[in-house]
Amino acid sequence: MKKLKDGIFITIGLLCVALGSIGIVLPILPTTPFYMLAAVMFGKGSKGIYQWFVTTSLYRKHVASLVQSKAMTARSKACLLGMVTLVLMAAMIIASNWWIRGILVVVAMFHYYYFLLKIKTIKEEQ
Repeated sequence: MKKLKDGIFITIGLLCVALGSIGIVLPILPTTPFYMLAAVMFGKGSKGIYQWFVTTSLYRKHVASLVQSKAMTARSKACLLGMVTLVLMAAMIIASNWWIRGILVVVAMFHYYYFLLKIKTIKEEQ
């Protein structure tokens, strides 16, 4: 049973890595959240795969600074917030109920609050 559970976590982690990697070139998919989820899934499924993943350049470039110092570059913040805004706007257009739109507005406000006020902005070189 444990091997099956570990296999599921590893499979989800690999799927997240694939989606995050596609997100590097396709702006509709957010890279950072998928890589963060992959790290969590690998951590639950296999310590060895987790250790490998956190040493890859993909992880270090897109997630490491956020995890280690709760900081992101201004460019990373702008890209992330831009994509979140586009996705939430598309969802608002599709949504027919006013309460769903209200929830989407609250989610967007939380994203902006969190990324602009709670996550420190660092320079590109750091």
